[in-house]
Order: sequence, then structure tokens, then C-alpha cells
Amino acid sequence: QEYMMNLRAGGPGRTIPPDAYAQMVAQHLQVTPDTRIFGSTTASTNWTSVNPSGLKYLVTGGNFISGRTNSIAFHPTDPLTFYIASAGGGVWKTTDGGTTFQALTDNLPSLACGAVAVDPVNPLVVYLGTGELNYSLDSYYGDGVFKSTDAGASWTKIATSGAVGSYISQISINPLNTNTLYLSGSVGVFKSTNAGASWASTSSGNSANCIIVNPLNPLILYTTTGGYSADLVKKSTDGGASWSTITSGLPATIARTQLAISSDTTALYASVANPSGYALLGLYESTNGGGSWTLNSSTNYLGGQGWYDNAITVKPSSPSTVIAGGLDIFSSTTSGTSLTQRTFWSTTSAAAFSHSDIHFLGYNGSVLYCGSDGGV
Repeated sequence: QEYMMNLRAGGPGRTIPPDAYAQMVAQHLQVTPDTRIFGSTTASTNWTSVNPSGLKYLVTGGNFISGRTNSIAFHPTDPLTFYIASAGGGVWKTTDGGTTFQALTDNLPSLACGAVAVDPVNPLVVYLGTGELNYSLDSYYGDGVFKSTDAGASWTKIATSGAVGSYISQISINPLNTNTLYLSGSVGVFKSTNAGASWASTSSGNSANCIIVNPLNPLILYTTTGGYSADLVKKSTDGGASWSTITSGLPATIARTQLAISSDTTALYASVANPSGYALLGLYESTNGGGSWTLNSSTNYLGGQGWYDNAITVKPSSPSTVIAGGLDIFSSTTSGTSLTQRTFWSTTSAAAFSHSDIHFLGYNGSVLYCGSDGGV
């Protein structure tokens, strides 16, 4: 990596300016399109998709496949409209429940996406955090945070990577005051109280893998910091002004940990990877806001990849229904005390297949969506 960076920068000791790609994109947009150049021999060249119906997974032959999807954001009132944030292809939007998608960000200076969020009160407002915090060699840095006020038709940069970090893991919006936003990423949890116009660090600690807002009391926040090998679970009761580490019932040393909270806030779940080998160390539950934790399952849905793929969510209508994933997707209706495998990444059955490496799980009403290395 150092060799390639030196090569691109022009030699040892030189660095690529942080805004170099953004400048290139701006210059590209100023270039006269080929179709408007008199006498061009290529202006009339037509391109036709060789796969107009999409790519199918070879093993099953019946499943579409695209690429890693890190985040999905749902329209608050239209279940057919949602946005997906891909690791290398930008943000895409569907208005027909996923039958077709439209690329929205091809002209942004970064197509590496870690998080996307829709304002629950004004769905014309969409936020995008670029750079993905998945710790792999192909988890690329981003170029800050962008905002759209026209449902993704156009975008404005509202935070630089120098201000909030080059890798964003999640964006959460206060449902009772949507001007208040939180983002988690490589340099910790940041807060905005003016709809993204400015951001301030909450001093949570670096490499924050998630940011969970209590939907009934948005002053209560949860995050996990420390990256993929040495995490801490933290809680704030004052909107990020201060944080305390919550450990009662958790192992002394934990790796990458992802959190999920039930819609009635009675249950908080932690999917904890083992720092030795990155299998599942445990699926833990807290029924007192993180004050204490109980181990509910050690069923290893992470394989040995808990450093990279680790996702968990709670069904909105049932605090005891938990969906978790790593290599495959597992579900429980007993708060995780028993888990049932629902998908199989190596199967030849199209009905039982979901691509391995689960990065996002979330409900849109009663419909469960998964973002994995194979798409949505």
C-alpha cells in the first residue's frame, strides 16, 4: 500500500492532497462533453449493456448479485422507497421496492460509502457518510459527509474527512428533533445540532463501530469504540457530552461489537466478537439500559470473521425477536437464547441462499432487509 501511495503521489516523501480527487471530479465536470465536440469520431458511439437483467450468482443461478452493501435507509412513509450505500459504487435509490435502482452519486468525489440515513420527518433530506469502517484491505477511505435536500437528486458536502474522519460506520438521527444528528466512524462519535451544518466531537474514543440513539429518550446514546480487536461498550445519558464504559456481565476483553435496541427500548443487544480468532464470543442482552448484561447465546454465526462482518437488529413489533448475521443470517424469537440459521451462503438452493458476509440488517415495517458482500 505504501508503494502504491508513493507511486501515485509522485515519489517517496510526497503525499496526495486530501482534496485531489474532489478537484479532479470538479475539473471533469467542466470538460466539454464528447457529444458537443464538432467533428468528434466517438460522439455517436453507443454502449449497450451485456447484462441488462443483472448478474446472477453462478452457484444457484436464481439470485442477483452485486457487491458489498453497508447501509440501507428507508423512507418513513413509503415502504417502496429506500436508499442503499455500497462499499464501492455510491448510493442507489429504489422507488419500487427494489425491482429497479438508480445510481445517485456517480459525480461525488468518493463512491466508498459507509452509512446512509433519511430524515424521518422530512424524507427529502438524506445524509451520506463516505468511507467504510470494515477494516479490510478493500475498505476504502471516503471524502466526508454529504447531504441531499431533494431526495438524492443533488448533494452538498457538509463535513470534510479531516473534520469527522475518513471512515463512517453509521449515521443516526434524533427522531424527536431531526436537526440533531450523530455519526460514528474512525475518529469517534460526532454530533451536529444544526442538521449537519457543523459537527463537534463527543470524545467517545476512536474507531466507533456504531451509534445507537434511544428512540424514546434521545439523550441516551450507545456506541462501541476501539475498532475490530479491542472494543469498549459505552453509554451517554447527556447526548454525548460524556461517556461511561459499561462492562457488567461482559467479558473483560472483547473484539468488534455491534449493538441494537428494541423500539420500546426494553432490550439492548450486543453481538460480540472474540479477539482471539474473531468467532462469536457471545450474543448478550441488557434489560436495564446496559447496566448489566446476560449471555444469551454462543452460536457462532460470525465464523472467524467477526472483525469484518457483524450485524444485528431487533424486530420493531417484538423486543424478543433478534436477527443476527456474520457469514449467514440467524434468527431468534427468544431474545437470542436459541438461534435458528435462516440462510446458507454455500447452498445451491436459491430459496435458502444469501451471500456471505453480512454487514447490515434492518426492518422496513415488517420486512427484513440484509446488506451483504453480495448486495441487498
